[in-house]
Amino acid sequence: MPITLPQKLLRFFHTVADLRGKQLMYQVYYRITGRLNKPAANDNKHLLGIEYAPVKLPGGSITKLSCSTLPVRLSERACFTFLNVRHDFGAIEQMNWNFSAHGKLWVYNLNYFEFLRQPGLTVAHAQKIIDHWIASETTIEDGWEPYPTSLRTVNWILFYHAKESTMPRHVLESINRQYHNLSGKIEYHLLGNHLLENACALCCIAIFLGDMPSLARWEKLLFTELKEQYLADGAHYELSIMYHLILLWRQLDLYHLALSAPKTTLAPALAPSLRKQLGWAQSMINRRGDFPHFNDSTNGIAPEMEAINDRASALGISPVIENVGASGYRHWEDGRIEVWIDTAQIGPAYIPGHAHADSLGFILYVNGEPAIVDSGISTYEKNERRAWERSTAAHNTVEGRGKNSSDVWGGFRVGKKARTTIEHEDGFFICAHHNGYDVAHRRTLRCENEVLTIIDEFDEGTARFHFAASERPSLIGGVLRSKLFSMTWDNGNARLIPYDRATGFNRLEPAWCLVVDFKKKLTTQIQAF
Repeated sequence: MPITLPQKLLRFFHTVADLRGKQLMYQVYYRITGRLNKPAANDNKHLLGIEYAPVKLPGGSITKLSCSTLPVRLSERACFTFLNVRHDFGAIEQMNWNFSAHGKLWVYNLNYFEFLRQPGLTVAHAQKIIDHWIASETTIEDGWEPYPTSLRTVNWILFYHAKESTMPRHVLESINRQYHNLSGKIEYHLLGNHLLENACALCCIAIFLGDMPSLARWEKLLFTELKEQYLADGAHYELSIMYHLILLWRQLDLYHLALSAPKTTLAPALAPSLRKQLGWAQSMINRRGDFPHFNDSTNGIAPEMEAINDRASALGISPVIENVGASGYRHWEDGRIEVWIDTAQIGPAYIPGHAHADSLGFILYVNGEPAIVDSGISTYEKNERRAWERSTAAHNTVEGRGKNSSDVWGGFRVGKKARTTIEHEDGFFICAHHNGYDVAHRRTLRCENEVLTIIDEFDEGTARFHFAASERPSLIGGVLRSKLFSMTWDNGNARLIPYDRATGFNRLEPAWCLVVDFKKKLTTQIQAF
């Protein structure tokens, strides 16, 4: 149903009310100047005036750890697969760095150069692609935005290091142009993970090029953002485990580079944060490497936990677990049952772009297999699918009278935001409520003897339970049975409906969802087989 003008104005107010003054100022500035995707001048007037002698990184086993365990993105010639979408440009000379047929995120991935990390890529092949990008510098658009620039420059630096190959002078000069270009359009209009990526990249390049005078400025930005963006238990405050892992990997890149810079104390100063980030990640990820897809998270984007553990270990970073639960996420294991619970806030109110209306949702594994799952994300395009994937109806929680608990809209925006309060917690018991509706939704979860009990208290709502595609549930006489578990409930009208579960970007598979309409109170029990 279309919203009215007063509703639009109220939504806009709630959306911008939490933004910070610096964000608003830079939003206006970048929109007026249009400088975010402007390429660097190709006249080398901003070169540092030094003889290029980039630092040599620590060698040994660490050298081999520049490669992540992401899927292969580049096959022969110029054939790329990003976001589960393949495109063959043919010859490298025919590549289009502005290719937009598969959406902006796809062309972003093309310009990240993350594919340089895949095993088996030869220097000669990579060099041709890098040379083509440099030759196309003045015509590239999205690739000059600060985020892809941050990723690309670091990936170039680490690629030559991993291959133990000397970086050609024209590549060094391009990195320097990108460096000065990036330093003039830092993403203060967005903040969050984008700004942290900018800070990491600027520190990496400064160390690599020996720009020690500027490094102090970038270190200040980095540590300001680390203090701002990480919670007491080590979780990144946008509360996407996918982005947490991506950022952790990037900071390990920086730590690696910083070890080679004797004139800076960046590495020892960064280490405590890395230990907490690693500890939180390990507490959220299970033995098979799976993690809950709360908020914007999916498979095939972040490096695998095993690779992160290996690299951290090689760099001497060991996990530290402190202030458990400060993020609002819980991870329980009770015999054959494994549960993740979301009692977190919507995320930082001034940057909720990756947040979903999933307050008090949960995910369940039985016998090590996914049973009740998040519906996932398949797109960042601003369309109906994106709107649904962020909605309350797409998550394992209660929807009140057809409304979202938080007003997600516009692809990456949130108007009025639900606030969650934990009332009581003791071991595998937690009771919490949120104020996203006119009447509070209270949910109690208890796990005991491999039985998960969920009690929902609300005046009139709809509870949903999204099953993994491997589950083929049957609903007979008020009991749901599947291959891994059974479910019973004491109130309401229940029905099974089909839905499409996202298992990655641009990848959907059919599955089933149990929908229970209830009033006042609903008690659901899930028992493992």
